[in-house]
Amino acid sequence: MKTELANLYTRYLKSAGDPKAAATLVLAHLASQAPTDNLSVKQAAKQLGVSAKTVYALCDSGQLRHSRLGRVIRIQPHDLQAYMDSAPHQAAGSYPLLGI
Repeated sequence: MKTELANLYTRYLKSAGDPKAAATLVLAHLASQAPTDNLSVKQAAKQLGVSAKTVYALCDSGQLRHSRLGRVIRIQPHDLQAYMDSAPHQAAGSYPLLGI
């Protein structure tokens, strides 16, 4: 994968002539190749019944596994399910998210 990324970057650098533009093109390429079943923060928040801000906090605190591509966060459905299975429930659909 590392070699593929280096080759992709080199190819885009030759065509764009600018390192920042080449890096942006590589990120765009990777984003277009990402599996489409990953959830956005908004989708994960809806499934959890919480706000997007709470999902960002869960990701930042390490409680919810996720991946980042630039500023975009994606959550795999099995990671969201693992969080839901491991979080103690206070009430139906309510998760003590941050221990506050």
